[in-house]
Amino acid sequence: MSLISLKLAALAAVCCLVAAPAQAASRGSPGLSSNRFSVEIDGVAVAQLRRFDFLRGAASQAEAGAAAVAVVRLTRPLGGGAPGAALDFLRWRQKAAQGNVDRRSLSVIFLSSAGAELARVNLYSCAPLSWSGPDLSAASDDKPIDESIDLGCQDVELKGFQ
Repeated sequence: MSLISLKLAALAAVCCLVAAPAQAASRGSPGLSSNRFSVEIDGVAVAQLRRFDFLRGAASQAEAGAAAVAVVRLTRPLGGGAPGAALDFLRWRQKAAQGNVDRRSLSVIFLSSAGAELARVNLYSCAPLSWSGPDLSAASDDKPIDESIDLGCQDVELKGFQ
């Protein structure tokens, strides 16, 4: 089995852990919960992140790069975070589309109910593949106004998983 296959298998195992019901944590299980996490890009916390998704088959190898082992999606409120942050995802993608690919490291940190770090997934050499803005509907006023960015990552490291 190749190194990339092993990393994909490990990533699939993490996806199963993240998708595990939060009830496991409420029963006193030391398991991880999918609603207690934080994400950092190059060591800086991403403000107000709503979702972090591991995507499978969402991008072709050509889009993600020949060595990409993971494609992930970050979703947050449009305009959330620090001043100017609303456009950071869009600017990062626009620069990549113009040929100026800025690869960054990402960490997904799994937290206890008290906020202590339990485990983490580190993703290295991540580059933007696509950006999407909010979906609008005049028929609904309860849909959040979000932006998302899909990233192709070239390496994955698991820490703290048993």
